[in-house]
Amino acid sequence: MNILICDNMPEEAAELNALLQDSGFQVHTNQFHHAPDVLDFIRTGTLVDLCFLDIVMPEMNGIKLAEALRQSGYAGEIVFLSTSKEYGPESYTVGAFSYLLKPPTSESVRDVLFKLEQSHICTDQAELWVDISGRKKGIQYRNISYVEVIRHVVYFRMTDGGEVGVNATFSEIAAELLLDPRFIQCHRSFVVNMQDIDEISEREIVTRSGTRIAISRTYRNTRNKFYKWKFRKGHTDE
Repeated sequence: MNILICDNMPEEAAELNALLQDSGFQVHTNQFHHAPDVLDFIRTGTLVDLCFLDIVMPEMNGIKLAEALRQSGYAGEIVFLSTSKEYGPESYTVGAFSYLLKPPTSESVRDVLFKLEQSHICTDQAELWVDISGRKKGIQYRNISYVEVIRHVVYFRMTDGGEVGVNATFSEIAAELLLDPRFIQCHRSFVVNMQDIDEISEREIVTRSGTRIAISRTYRNTRNKFYKWKFRKGHTDE
């Protein structure tokens, strides 16, 4: 998930960032302390799934910032932060996803991320559109076993044994897939759908088809991340 934090108090933004990094979810964060900087960042077209906005800020408060974000075309989720409940009703006029009292706790942050994961990102209909010989093709996430890059060609290895090769930038494909919680990167050249993992050790992944994929030192936390995902998924399926 790509997450943006805006709080005019740097230490409070840093504390929230620490909670997000320790949440067990795959997150990438950007921190800002001034509302205009947030608007400039969003206007670059960078994909942001969730904005944590402090309500009480100089220059422009969080509610006004949210209104400006919506007007600029931002369609992601917004979570407001405040030391008081008084802004609660007003916050939902801009389609707020949640409202947290400060200081946020690890439990409240994880709850927001879990609800976001379930309601928006991980759906059976999710798909990635790629360009093949000048024509657009949608590849459903649930049908992907893993993705790898070989000599600048990105290959989608499918659960049915098929494959799709595209001339694309692997880092961009990987970034898009990793927004979905079921995918994990275990090597600079591989992204794997955890739903298709049959076995996993500290050094390799074995898919349901029997393909063995190495886990590099850079991604040595892959197994722990897999078990955390499996634990969360198990609780959801109950």
